[in-house]
Amino acid sequence: METHFTQREMTIISEFVKGRTNPEIAQSLFVSVATVKFYMSEIMRKTNCENRIQLLIYLLSNPDGIALAQKAKECKNSFK
Repeated sequence: METHFTQREMTIISEFVKGRTNPEIAQSLFVSVATVKFYMSEIMRKTNCENRIQLLIYLLSNPDGIALAQKAKECKNSFK
């Protein structure tokens, strides 16, 4: 997987893998739901996933995706 994500996308991924909805992610990051939807769309475009379930499977079934999810958790702290 040679996908490159921005730091904000990594933060969104971190919240996503915790099972949070778009409104919950928006609230925790102090952004609008529309902003979260934009980033989720970009993440799904970059990973060629058509929906959240495919994205979760992608992240959890791909060794690089698991590492990405772990790295995303670390990046979230920089936005607090």
